[in-house]
Amino acid sequence: MDATMKRIILIGAFFLVNTCSAFAFSCIGTSFIEDPIGQAFREASAVFSGKVVSAGYREGFSNQDMEEKMSLTGEEFSYQVWVVTFEVERVWKGRRTESINLVTARTRDDLNGEIFSSDDLDFELSQRYLIYAYGNEEQLGTGACSRTAILSFAEEDLKRLGKGKKVAASPISQ
Repeated sequence: MDATMKRIILIGAFFLVNTCSAFAFSCIGTSFIEDPIGQAFREASAVFSGKVVSAGYREGFSNQDMEEKMSLTGEEFSYQVWVVTFEVERVWKGRRTESINLVTARTRDDLNGEIFSSDDLDFELSQRYLIYAYGNEEQLGTGACSRTAILSFAEEDLKRLGKGKKVAASPISQ
């Protein structure tokens, strides 16, 4: 193998490693936290369990990336945000309410079509989740690096969190 070929392979390997680490960097550091459940609970605005009852694009919710884009370009355009509605079953932190709309980073507009984020979670209709949500009561969100999980896979968190407060039966599923 000649020197030119070795350089090409070396440069290709460098870009491959750096590209892979660029996609994985957002969750780096979470494995070094001494008390990940406790920290996630402290940092979250709301912690609840619930079932996905609907999901779809909705207007009236903001997306930081889209707002920054409009600010930088000086353009005004309308967009929709993918919102997942949960029928809340139990609450450990935050307001006890029968349903919560969870905003994702997924958006849609006339100019760019659908825009997905690597930090988004793919929620399944009728699936039950333990949610660690962030933001304010009007617009809560979560991400792939949070401890949000399908409820049946969240045994460690549920054991640590305790029973939580049960929410009255919701008219959403009735």
